[in-house]
Amino acid sequence: MKPSTYYSWLQNSQKRDCSTRRHPDTILPEERAAVIDYALKHPDIRHRVLTWRMIDDNAVCLSTSSVYKILKGAGLICAWKPKEKRIKRSLEIPSKPDERWQSDIGHIDIYARKYYLITFIDEHSRYVTHNELMTSLDGNSVSLAAERALSTLDDKAKPVIQTDNGSG
Repeated sequence: MKPSTYYSWLQNSQKRDCSTRRHPDTILPEERAAVIDYALKHPDIRHRVLTWRMIDDNAVCLSTSSVYKILKGAGLICAWKPKEKRIKRSLEIPSKPDERWQSDIGHIDIYARKYYLITFIDEHSRYVTHNELMTSLDGNSVSLAAERALSTLDDKAKPVIQTDNGSG
């Protein structure tokens, strides 16, 4: 760069007051007042819908994030009510063996033949109560496997059998 170019740039930058220049995306005070006024007239509308309504009504044309910033600064954004927390599964843990069983089915490929392993696990003790290797996976074979698993118990115990319904 030639020294004359540098010094001409330096001289021009000192002539202009850069602090008074406004960025093209700056929110004007009139726009800020219009957003607050519109929001006060429509208190039941959230900022996203409010933005598009103001554009449709030719009140103000701003982005949703700008409207959000204005409303947040004016204290007009109400916080969303948080979702109620789901009851943790730890409260549902069985207190004794044979109260609830989990079942899981996995497939095993051996020499291009598919086998299905169904396992029943006691949720309290994490003990494998029953497992079977099956050649077909239909409702009848799974029901029979569950019946055979339940037949190993005495008549008093009737566990609830739960499944995760597969991975997808």
